[in-house]
Amino acid sequence: MTWPKGATFAAVSIDMDGIEFYHAIHGLEPPAPDWLAYRLGLARFLEMLQQLDLAATLFVITRDLEDPQVVRLLQEARRAGHEIASHSHHHHYHFAHLDGTAMDHEIRHSAERIAAVFGTAPAGFRAPGYSASNQVLKCVQEAGYQYDSSVFPCPPYYLAKALIMGGMRLVGRRSGASLTDPHALIAPLVPYRPDRDRFHRPAGRMRAHGLWEIPIGVVPGLRFPLIGTSLALVGVSGFRLCFPWLRQSLPVLNLEFHAIDLMDASDLELDRRLVEKRPDLRRPAAQKLAIFAEVLQMVRQRYQLVTLQQLTRRLEQLQPFASEGERDDEVSTR
Repeated sequence: MTWPKGATFAAVSIDMDGIEFYHAIHGLEPPAPDWLAYRLGLARFLEMLQQLDLAATLFVITRDLEDPQVVRLLQEARRAGHEIASHSHHHHYHFAHLDGTAMDHEIRHSAERIAAVFGTAPAGFRAPGYSASNQVLKCVQEAGYQYDSSVFPCPPYYLAKALIMGGMRLVGRRSGASLTDPHALIAPLVPYRPDRDRFHRPAGRMRAHGLWEIPIGVVPGLRFPLIGTSLALVGVSGFRLCFPWLRQSLPVLNLEFHAIDLMDASDLELDRRLVEKRPDLRRPAAQKLAIFAEVLQMVRQRYQLVTLQQLTRRLEQLQPFASEGERDDEVSTR
C-alpha cells in the first residue's frame, strides 16, 4: 500500500507474561502463578501511561482472568482507555507447533473469555513467543480477530535466542522457549495483509487474509529490536541516535514491552536465580521507567500514538479489504 504523506502512527503494547514463564525460558523450576506481572509491572506501566496521557494495548493471557484482582486491574485499565487483546489462554511457548484443534481452541477460547469478562471481544491477537505461522494466522482470522501482531522481523533476536537455547542444551538444560518460523525474519516492517500461504509476505486481495499483520518494531536495515529490553539497554541516548532514521523510514512504529520490564531485583518475591539470568532485572525499575517515559515523549512528537485497534481502523480507511464477492469477481476477471 502507498502511505499518505504525514500519516505516521505509533502504538505501545504490553505483553502480560507471568514470572513463571521467564523461569521456564531459563530452565528453572517455575513458581506457582503469583500475578506479580500485574501487581507490580503493569501497575507501574499504567501509572506512567496515565502521567503521559497515553493509551496502550494490553495482551492478556486469559488464564489469568481467574484471579479477581487481575480482572479489577484490567477493568480499571480499560476504563482509562487501554485496549485488552489476547495473548492466548495458556501461553504455550511451542504455540506454532500445536495441532490445529489445540491452537484453534487457545485462540477462540481466549477471545471468548475476554468477551465474557469485559463485554467486548478482542480485536487483536499476539502469539506466545512471537510464534507466527500460516496456521496461526488462519486460526486468528477464522476466530474473528481484526489484526495479529505476532511477527517479529528481528534476526539479532532470533540468533541470540538460538545461541542461548543451544548453549543450555550443551550443558544438559532445556529451555521452555521454542524457535519460531525463520520466515518471519524477512517480513515487512510496516503493517500488511499477509498472504494465506506465506504469512511473511503481503498479498493481493485474492490471496490475502482478511486481517492485518502489525509487526513488532525494529530499526530498518539493522533490524535491531524496538522492545522494552533493548530500550532499557541502549537508553535514551541510544534511541535518540536512531530516531531520525525511524522517522524517515517507518510510518508505523509498534513498540512492544513486557510487564517484567518495569520490575527489578528489589521486588523481593522474584527468584534470585532468575535475577542472575536476566541482567535487565538488575537495573532499577525507576531507571527503566524514566527511560521509557522519555522515549515515549520523543515518539509522540513525531507520531500519532494510538492503540493497535485504533491503528487497524486507520489502516482500514487507507486500504479497505474487499468483500468475498468482490474478491470472487476479481478472480473471475483474470
